[in-house]
Amino acid sequence: MKGFTSLSTAVALFVGSFAAMGSSVIFNEDFDGGYAGAFGTSQYFGGPPSAYANAVQSSGGNPNGCWQEYMTTAGWGDYYAGQLQLMTVSGNTDPVAANYTLTFDAMGSQAANIQLGLQSWQNNYFGGSQLINTTLNFTLNAANTWQTFSVNLGTISGADPTGATWQLNFQLNSWQWGGPGNTDTLTVDNIVLTNAAVPEPATFALAGLGLASLLIIRRRQ
Repeated sequence: MKGFTSLSTAVALFVGSFAAMGSSVIFNEDFDGGYAGAFGTSQYFGGPPSAYANAVQSSGGNPNGCWQEYMTTAGWGDYYAGQLQLMTVSGNTDPVAANYTLTFDAMGSQAANIQLGLQSWQNNYFGGSQLINTTLNFTLNAANTWQTFSVNLGTISGADPTGATWQLNFQLNSWQWGGPGNTDTLTVDNIVLTNAAVPEPATFALAGLGLASLLIIRRRQ
């Protein structure tokens, strides 16, 4: 029984290590030092709203640091987008978009729609070809409540996930946030891009050989 338990433990550890082999974090912008590459912010707007801004905050996140934007609307057609720019991303060499998931936490001043413009470019600092340019929509179900949102890049038509520059445009639209006369606030934290590549067939074969070796050694004992 002792030998069987030892073997079971070894197999479990082996399989667990193998399962974790293909998973990696490409970037983790948690506004607490998780992403150490070149970072910037920008904005665009229309209407225009009577007041607007976006900035990184040292508190108020989920937890600690975060990024926040707001606009005060003057008309139904107003919109404002703060832009987050990660300009020296590396490690995303796997070309299969379906192996990548982008997640982020968000909290709004009311239950409303988040319009996310997701863009990426081939090289650092917006250099080279644009690889991703799409618009995604997410729903905040309640005011002042953190929610986690995710998108698999494989659901984005033609997406190439290997870009070195990533820009996220979080757009607030007056017609989706209650119309004129409101000050609308969106707080964002923990923007993470994860790659979970499926190991190559040769890697599976190597893993199987290792497991077989464990069984043979245990049998001889």
